[in-house]
Amino acid sequence: MFLYPLLGQEVTVITYNVEFSRTTFHYKIADLLKPLNPDVICFTEVPNGGWTEKVGEILNMPYSFVGSVSSGNHIHQYPDLTHKHFGKFKSILSKYPIVGGRDVVTEGIGWKPSGAVKGTIVLSETDSVTIYSLHVPTGIEDPPSSASNDLVKYLKLNHKENEKVVLAGDFNDVNDSGSMKLYYEIGFESAWDGLNIDLDGKTTSLYRLAASPDIRVIDHIIYKGLMPVEAGILEETNIPLSDHKAVWAKLGFF
Repeated sequence: MFLYPLLGQEVTVITYNVEFSRTTFHYKIADLLKPLNPDVICFTEVPNGGWTEKVGEILNMPYSFVGSVSSGNHIHQYPDLTHKHFGKFKSILSKYPIVGGRDVVTEGIGWKPSGAVKGTIVLSETDSVTIYSLHVPTGIEDPPSSASNDLVKYLKLNHKENEKVVLAGDFNDVNDSGSMKLYYEIGFESAWDGLNIDLDGKTTSLYRLAASPDIRVIDHIIYKGLMPVEAGILEETNIPLSDHKAVWAKLGFF
């Protein structure tokens, strides 16, 4: 992990595909993430029915936005461990107020619907950042026809060049893939590249690792208008709570 000094506002962002809490409880997810002291958590494949809000109660993160579009339209056939919460939604959980929350649905190759939820996090009177929690299919076979490319078009239309924006989630593509490069071409940078973090031998997708050893780190935090301070993959010492690992980054304002 690389670290360099920075003055000014900082925000710690986590992204975590929780696999609809299939094999664990919300409070165990909260306990896992608590040591990172997050300001914002972007959940993907998150069940509905107040699951995100329950995590927020434990972590003292009172603000949330949960999308209404479940990835692949997977809802009732995907219950959490309690069978009280269902689906594979996207959500944003925050210590700070969230304004302008909405769904962003993408078009492209692969499963549908895919996309993101977005909201602006108001950190102070002078500092805010727009956050996207996203879950899109791989575009490795045809990046121009990918959901990522559709999202890139949306970003270009809806954000000015100097805006502070963070995309965090399950991109289903590795950091240097053609689909990821589409984001970099419009000014985004990955925390991995910004901090020179070597991803060789690392993975965030346990399912993908078993199916294809070449597909490893597919969960990312990318940004523009911010500076990376720290970042990493949250490694679990016990049985994993999901088929993905959480990714975190501390980003600074300049």
